[in-house]
Amino acid sequence: MDALKKYIETAARIIGRRSAAQQAYDREVLRWRHITKDLRAALAKANQKYPALAREVPDAELAELDARYEYIHGHEQILRRVRR
Repeated sequence: MDALKKYIETAARIIGRRSAAQQAYDREVLRWRHITKDLRAALAKANQKYPALAREVPDAELAELDARYEYIHGHEQILRRVRR
């Protein structure tokens, strides 16, 4: 379990603290990213559903944000497998 604990701690540092609302926003982005295969469109959908958390991302930062969401997606998949 030490490897799992270390992974969880590393993931927490990378993802950072998020409120329940921020987690819901991120899940909405991930859902639409999976459907549309387009982060910009996914952000637009999440912004509609959660206007208080809406974000506008400059084109120069889009690739970095996409990588972040890819990491979050992978992390959530790992957690689902561990919890089984």
